Amino acid sequence: ESKLTTLLQKEEYPRFSKTTSISILFIGDSIVRGVGARSQETTLGRQIKQHYRTDSFTLQGKDAIGISECSRILKEDTNKYNLIIIFCGGMDIVTMRSFTHIKRCLTDLFKEATHRAEKLVYITPPNVGNSPIFPFPLSYIYKKRSQKFQAIAKEISNTHSVTFISLY
Repeated sequence: ESKLTTLLQKEEYPRFSKTTSISILFIGDSIVRGVGARSQETTLGRQIKQHYRTDSFTLQGKDAIGISECSRILKEDTNKYNLIIIFCGGMDIVTMRSFTHIKRCLTDLFKEATHRAEKLVYITPPNVGNSPIFPFPLSYIYKKRSQKFQAIAKEISNTHSVTFISLY
């Protein structure tokens, strides 16, 4: 089971009843679309959808999406949700976006999302420096950027009462 599914099942986390139908938006990068999953049944989105009875399960995943693009997509979607799950930030690490830009974009994204949902979960990207496609010294640079990104995302999540899940 995923870290998110485990978190949502914990008794201390406010959760939705399995008998109550809810609306969920799962928004973010290619991981949201299911890239890297062995099958459509093993994608994180599918696991979440199977765990809850939903009136509405909206999947908004795009390849190579950054935080600002994720925020733009959310602003275009005028619906209200019970739960919004966000997974993005890896492209901002890889493309060397400034941390000032990242802070501003995450803050904007969380402000928008908290007006649209009862509960908000943010999943950070993993250590992108571990990817075998990045040789040293790029792997080291991405590792350091991933660490700094984690710290920033955790701080901003706490400020906006967003449930924070680190995949680092």
